[in-house]
Amino acid sequence: MQETRQALDNTSFPESLDDRSTVRPRILMVDDDEMLLEFYEAALSGGYEVLVARDIGTAQLLLEQQPVDAVACDLHLGGASGLDLLSWIQTHQPGLLRYTMILSGDPTAELGDFNVRITGKPVDTDCLKQAFAALLGHASGEAL
Repeated sequence: MQETRQALDNTSFPESLDDRSTVRPRILMVDDDEMLLEFYEAALSGGYEVLVARDIGTAQLLLEQQPVDAVACDLHLGGASGLDLLSWIQTHQPGLLRYTMILSGDPTAELGDFNVRITGKPVDTDCLKQAFAALLGHASGEAL
């Protein structure tokens, strides 16, 4: 819970969505591996505002508290599945589902009825930037 509070305390909230037009796209990275979250944050922080969550509950809380432009979630989160977060997004923020991707080291990952992008792990910085650029509809691997 302290981690969630810290993540929320370190984030400034725009007064309206119009205020977000001048800021970098905000993305949420969900993974239970702290070292990977640090890598993702370092790799993407130049072009994106990066929020991180180590579990689905924290991810849901962050998504309820503030708007995000895209989500990337590990498929296997300890005792949970990234599919659980996809289900939650589909129910609570269905428009965000098209801007959501799954990260997985399993090349045969099954996502059921979800039609979202899968990005293989391990992933390098350039591939990660390109995956988000494609997800958000940018022509290059750089954020707006």
